[in-house]
This record gives sequence, C-alpha cells and structure tokens, in this order.
Amino acid sequence: MFVFVISFVLLGSIVNAEEKKLKFRGINKTEEFQNVQINISPDLLKIDKVLELKSKYKVAKNGDFGSALGFDITVELRGKYLSSTIQYTFSQAKASSSYDEAAFGSIVVDAPLQEFLMPYDRTHDLTLSLYSKKLPWGLNAGITGFLQSGYPYTALYTYAGGDKIAEDLKNKNGMRSPSSMHFNLSLSKDIKFGKSSLTFGVNIFNVLDEPYAIDIYELTGKVDDPGTYYERNIGYDYSGTYFDRPWMKSNNREINFFIGVGFN
Repeated sequence: MFVFVISFVLLGSIVNAEEKKLKFRGINKTEEFQNVQINISPDLLKIDKVLELKSKYKVAKNGDFGSALGFDITVELRGKYLSSTIQYTFSQAKASSSYDEAAFGSIVVDAPLQEFLMPYDRTHDLTLSLYSKKLPWGLNAGITGFLQSGYPYTALYTYAGGDKIAEDLKNKNGMRSPSSMHFNLSLSKDIKFGKSSLTFGVNIFNVLDEPYAIDIYELTGKVDDPGTYYERNIGYDYSGTYFDRPWMKSNNREINFFIGVGFN
C-alpha cells in the first residue's frame, strides 16, 4: 500500500485587472480590484473563481505568548489523635499582547507588547484541613479552611466630570478583587448496631459567617458598591433594587444536618 502526499503552493497571475492600488501605513493595507478572474486548472485541481472585491481591510500580526510559573507544597501530619494536611500553591499566569487600539485612540502606533495577568490567575492558594476520630463522647470532627487571592480585572474610571466611563486599557488586569477566606466544620457521631452503624452529624459551611466576593464592580472594586456613576441614575433609568445582586458574593453561614446508615 502506498500513500502519495502532494504538498504544493500555487502562484497564479491575475488578469483583466483594471485597477490595483496598494497603500502601506504600518499594518494597514488598502487594495481595490475590479473584474478579477483567477483560472487554475492542473490535472488534479480545477478552480474557477471570479472575485468582485472593492473593500478596505486590516492585516494584524499575532505575536502574543503566555507563561505560567509556580510551585506546590504539601505537608501531611498523621498522629494518633489528630491528622492534618496543609497545601500551599504559588502560581502566576501571564500573557502578553499589543496594547488595545482604543488605548491610543484611532491613530495606529507601533506600541510595545503589554504583559498582564490572566483573568484566572490566583497567585496564592492555601488549604488547611484537620481531622480527628478520637474526640470525647466518640465524636468525629473535621475542619477545612481555604484562603485564596482574588482574580485580576481591568478597572473602570470616569472622566469628563464623571459623565463618561472607560476601561483602563493601559493597565489591563492591573487590579485584583478581594481575597477570599472561609472555613467549613463537620461533626458526626457513630452508633453501632451489631454489624451495622447509624451516623448522626452536622456540616457547617462558612463558620465565620463572612461571605466572600465572587464578582465585583470594576469601577469601585467592591461587591456591594457600583459607584456614583451608576447610582446617580437609580430611580430614573432603573429601580432602586437593580443593584441588589446577592449572587455576586458567597452565602452566609449554612448548617446542614444529616443521617447515615452503614451496613457490613
């Protein structure tokens, strides 16, 4: 069995071109063609295509790249009465690209590459867990804590006396949302019935009852303050409850009871 692969580049000529203009200004090119016909007829390929094109376009070069750097440390302790695990992760995810054209207006400039944090970057991440089955009255207990950096975002700012708003494109993802910290607690009690067992327990989420930010307003960097630019139109463009958005932060303390049955 033979596999024959043909790789080729076709260089054709353009005929019946009445007008062709090229203007080079940085990365901008303008071409105008009228009544252009391309005929290519090799043995294995036949293309008959008529182009009626008269338009302007831009050609952009993509030289972007990204990088990720970090390390992970895990420490485990196993004792007779208490076991614990501590895990810390340091990571930075960055990318680079040309500045947004809007950062300099409509004039095309040869701007340098801009390095910025990726929106999913979490520089610091710490997890702590403690667990024991040797507590008084035969209780089992476990507590888990989470501490994490906020996510990067591009800030908004007002200008023209506060009447207009825009993104800070020269400092892309230059701001970071608030860090998050919460603890969860679990308590349970096992009761034996022959070869079977009955478990009663309770799970407490967000023990400290301190909700953390899931999303924020880019103008203020806060979860519950959209900024004067938006608030000034309350009662005119939208109602007073428009900015009541509980989904932008985590839940308050939550307590769940459970019962489990085990069979051997």
